[in-house]
Amino acid sequence: MASTPFRGTPPQPAPSWDPALRDLLKRYPASTLEAARRLRAGDRTSETMRIFVLGVIGRHLPQPAYARLRLGDDHLRLAADLGLDSLSLLEMTIVLEEVMGFTVPQETLRRLRTVGDVVELIGGNGTLTSHHSPSDDQPDAA
Repeated sequence: MASTPFRGTPPQPAPSWDPALRDLLKRYPASTLEAARRLRAGDRTSETMRIFVLGVIGRHLPQPAYARLRLGDDHLRLAADLGLDSLSLLEMTIVLEEVMGFTVPQETLRRLRTVGDVVELIGGNGTLTSHHSPSDDQPDAA
């Protein structure tokens, strides 16, 4: 599997025993911690990014929404489909920033709409090129 090109200065590799990273992710699945270690070491493969993103998002979801997330659809909307509220999104963003070593600007945070956007954010070292209209947050008509 080809790795995603890395833009910017790569973060310093975190040793597997990194206590700060382990403490930050203590309530996350072990696979999320391992993916975070690999990301810090420069592994930007789509598999590693997806494992990390799904673990971070999943930590903030109720069980029914978590089941939808596990299907792995990048088009799932964070608010409308998964029920993430603004506080959960902020908490999730803080974890992403701490692990990845970048700051997500407010304008970028407001544009995060889908699971795929979060994966793109990680791969783009804090940048997001996707553009969504405000109607993207509205649930689909039945």
